[in-house]
Amino acid sequence: MIDSAGGPPPPGPWETRPAPAASFSAGAAPEAQATLWRVSLPADPAAAWAELRQAEAGLARQEAAVADAPARLRRLAAGGGTSFSSAAPAGPEGRLLGLVSELRGEGAASFSLGGGGERELPAIEERFRAFTQQVQDAVVHFAVVETSQERLLLARTSVGWAGDMRSLLAARLPGEQAALHRRSLGLAMRSRAALLRSFASVMRGATIVALMVSSPLGAATALPAAWSFVNDLLREERARQAA
Repeated sequence: MIDSAGGPPPPGPWETRPAPAASFSAGAAPEAQATLWRVSLPADPAAAWAELRQAEAGLARQEAAVADAPARLRRLAAGGGTSFSSAAPAGPEGRLLGLVSELRGEGAASFSLGGGGERELPAIEERFRAFTQQVQDAVVHFAVVETSQERLLLARTSVGWAGDMRSLLAARLPGEQAALHRRSLGLAMRSRAALLRSFASVMRGATIVALMVSSPLGAATALPAAWSFVNDLLREERARQAA
């Protein structure tokens, strides 16, 4: 239904993939370096509104999961869960313990999604770099929000880093379709704000992970692991919503 280009999926109902330059005419294209948030809705108005409401509800649950990340990390650290045992927790906490062990140099044993004993940190560090680039793009560059119904582009709004907006609307756009675009725009902007808050949660979480690792290098070495934990929480919430 909805996609944005670049990096891991941000909070909300988004997928990330390179998107072709949709346009009202052959010459129109989004601003250079802009992040594209594309909303594709069904033709039926009632179904379109229902899809947007569902997306907003899902985003709210993901925002709550991100906000809760530092508290969950503090509970894990306070419980002494910094080593492996038969009672090691499952889910995001269990996978984080695998990364903590790897950061502490305790061997290659890890809670790999592939089920093997390979080291996870190099791949996670690469994805974390993509995430930081995504955050930087959200702050520095324009965002472009496009709304379409059944592949027909209704409207496109460019949003500057200071919040200034410029919209292009299809000719003779009915009021209800314009309202759908305004709702889509709000969803995208709320997701962009949630992306920035997730970065703040990662920074707070990294200080906790650093204490778990007991690394003299500080929180910087724990940042990819903290990001992986937050990303796991988002992925877990998305899976619940899809079930």
